[in-house]
Amino acid sequence: MQQLAREMNLSETTFVLPPVSPDADFRVRIFTPASERPAAKMHLAVVGTRGIPAGYGGFETFAEEISTRLVERGHRVTVYCRQQHQDKSYRGVELQYLPTIRHKYLDTIVHTFLSTFHLLCHRTDAAVYCNAANAVFKSSHLCSIFFP
Repeated sequence: MQQLAREMNLSETTFVLPPVSPDADFRVRIFTPASERPAAKMHLAVVGTRGIPAGYGGFETFAEEISTRLVERGHRVTVYCRQQHQDKSYRGVELQYLPTIRHKYLDTIVHTFLSTFHLLCHRTDAAVYCNAANAVFKSSHLCSIFFP
């Protein structure tokens, strides 16, 4: 794999290898032209849902499933939530509560705006935006506004 990475001469080449047993996960190995580097653990955010634990719909179920599974794999995950629960975390996932305007048409977009602004001040490696209404907050738009 190292020789192939050297021949490709890319900054990084990632290989996804099959599991070694039926109950194991896929393995990831990352190479630069010079050496193998360890797979980094990431800090990720999930934005645009009501939050977790899931109690309402599909986006919330998705947010709960992906965030808890990523935490199990050693990543740090923050889910932005609208309604305050008693805990600051859920199954290892950090919960960040922010306000919104309780209105049929404003609830999601206002909360996502505040969550995005919070993300700009508290950096993560990546953010997953749920709900098509939040497409206005995609990174290329934000980068052109805040980082010309």
